[in-house]
Amino acid sequence: MEIIEILLTIIALIGIGVSHMLIRKSLSSYASEKGKNLATKEDIEKIANLMEKGKNEATKEYIEEITRLMEQGKNTATKADIAEITHKIESTKIALQKEDRNELRKYELKYTACMKALSIVDALLSHKITCDNNGKPINIDKQYVTAEEIRNCHNGLILAVDNGKIVSTFLNMMTGNSENIVEDLDLMRELIRGELGFCGLPPKNEDLAWIGISVLKPIAIR
Repeated sequence: MEIIEILLTIIALIGIGVSHMLIRKSLSSYASEKGKNLATKEDIEKIANLMEKGKNEATKEYIEEITRLMEQGKNTATKADIAEITHKIESTKIALQKEDRNELRKYELKYTACMKALSIVDALLSHKITCDNNGKPINIDKQYVTAEEIRNCHNGLILAVDNGKIVSTFLNMMTGNSENIVEDLDLMRELIRGELGFCGLPPKNEDLAWIGISVLKPIAIR
């Protein structure tokens, strides 16, 4: 696309009151794709200044000024201008890639802490539940964790999760302050689903909220 077409597009966007952010993105796209074509560094700076004013509806004066700059855009950018634009684009790409890596790492830490918390809660239930849904005594398959694992998980939750209710619910269960441990397990699951960005909730079945006995136990064959 020639610079005249690009600048006409900018005028149209400003004329309909497009937001400052969209206009800045348009300029960035122009610089990355057309930095080796027409327009001098001075022209780009003038256009950028006009775009700052483009937060509101463009006036006739602004449009006339952009039209004038379109005519000046027949000059070519210098090698130094192109190098500067390219450097800024590459620097922005590197910054965005770094930000993406940081966000991924944060999510991994959050996921690990949340899944560990649910595993610890499972271990707690294996020692707390003594009867089945009909009140009949039952020998639950035990699961064990150390105090160190619980403390590390607690620290991980504090550092990684945004919803403080996950931390408080976990602490209530670990300190014996939970009024209904199975309901709190369901609550933990719901809170963690939201924390990890999963949409919707699976159907609930209070009678099958937790697995106490595994049917996959090893047996001796005679």
